[in-house]
Amino acid sequence: FKMKDQRSTEYIREAYKLDPTNDDILSLMGQMGETPDTLKMTRRYKEESSQPDDEVDDPILQSRGCNSVKTCVAHFRSKEKRTLELDPGWSDATNRRYNLYKSRLRNTPEWSVTIPPMKTFEVAYDIFWRKFDGGKVRWEPQTFDIFTKYINSETLVIDFGTWIGPTLLYHAQISKKSIGFEVDPIAFATVEHNVNLNPGLSNKIHLESVAVTTPKDAGVTKVMGSSKAGNSEARLEHDIASQSGEIWDIEGYTLPYLMADLEISLTKQPTFIKIDIESYECELIPSFYEWLSDERDRQLTIFVSYHPQIEPCTKSQMMAAFNVFKLFETVSCGEEQRVLPIGQQTTFGEFEMMLDDSDCLTNKHNSDFVLTGVAAAEVCDSSSS
Repeated sequence: FKMKDQRSTEYIREAYKLDPTNDDILSLMGQMGETPDTLKMTRRYKEESSQPDDEVDDPILQSRGCNSVKTCVAHFRSKEKRTLELDPGWSDATNRRYNLYKSRLRNTPEWSVTIPPMKTFEVAYDIFWRKFDGGKVRWEPQTFDIFTKYINSETLVIDFGTWIGPTLLYHAQISKKSIGFEVDPIAFATVEHNVNLNPGLSNKIHLESVAVTTPKDAGVTKVMGSSKAGNSEARLEHDIASQSGEIWDIEGYTLPYLMADLEISLTKQPTFIKIDIESYECELIPSFYEWLSDERDRQLTIFVSYHPQIEPCTKSQMMAAFNVFKLFETVSCGEEQRVLPIGQQTTFGEFEMMLDDSDCLTNKHNSDFVLTGVAAAEVCDSSSS
């Protein structure tokens, strides 16, 4: 085997990171000039890892897909694994574009924004921010109402995708701490810049340029696309990625993995998770079932925006989401946040009727659901109609 270019070398190194025990990959790594000591160490790791492990059997980066608190925390008990940094999976070209846009933002005029009842914050000017001129809220006013209702000075907020920061810079003013996930390189450069313009808030905000995915999508390279990077419409592996827009590679992590990495416990403080990911929620929310079933003492509120106007969930996806909804004491939806009377005996057919009657899911705009509290009894599979 002959390495033809630097790109080939990068592919082999990425394959090695994903599976450092594979003999074929080790052979290629040897041809790339790895030392015998390095390869011996790797083969020793392979022999050791072949022994039964009651807690974790994922080789290093594959454990990005761990989907329960037990397996994720066990993964981070290893110092070797704990030192791995979160990586968005961007290519060199995407990283260069991120850095170039970040440098351009330094020359962008600052703009003051006020979203009542919060204080004014500073941002790099973008026409979007004119939606808040004069203290008026002309963009998703119900979103800010939900933040004000459920977030207080004891709440840790996890916000993905956080885009250029309108939600993040709002709830950071009332939360204990706010964490933002955004994997669009232009949006991430912008929100990072905007946070830095507000030193009074930046010490309460933590940003990561990573994608939250299902276990099956974690730890592997996926394609994200948008008609234009930075426009808040980036989506994971949908038709738009193959059209005349912009695409970039990303690598995903499960939310339990990220929370273990950031040392967040749902039982130690009230946690509010905001999810706005352009229809990928149809796949993501069902993947939370195992994780949340284990967290019976959680102090958690989930605010998820569904996007049927972009791509509606399939019936099987909604059935799986319904089982997750039943893990919560209260489920509300729509602009008026009407409470849905979901009980442990509620069937999926009855749930569908509730959605129709309440107009919670409409193909005209985002459809917001808030899940809070813990259901009184353990949830069984309720997909029967």
